[in-house]
Amino acid sequence: MSNGLTRFSVAEQVISAIYSLAKHPDVLCTEIIQRKTKTVFENQLPVPFPADPAEDQVMQEAGLSEEPDASSGVPQDASFFPLSQLLFVVGHVASKVLRDNMRLWLQLMF
Repeated sequence: MSNGLTRFSVAEQVISAIYSLAKHPDVLCTEIIQRKTKTVFENQLPVPFPADPAEDQVMQEAGLSEEPDASSGVPQDASFFPLSQLLFVVGHVASKVLRDNMRLWLQLMF
């Protein structure tokens, strides 16, 4: 198993353990999500969008476009892995919250 896939498995087990053992798992998971969000987005530079398409064409012709250079050796999708980790954690926590809310609702109904 690759290192990346192992991390997803470990994250899933940690979140499950938090929801099994913690008194307020939502507070702890909120902090985890906030920290992960900060690490994912703190180093991202905003990409300026040109005001009109003609300006974009002029920028490309002049060699000043903001598109990543394929010769740089950095994969264009390199920043997507941390984002996928964040979305995985958010999704797994959301499923736990829904499960707990459904259990609470069922207890109140019956």
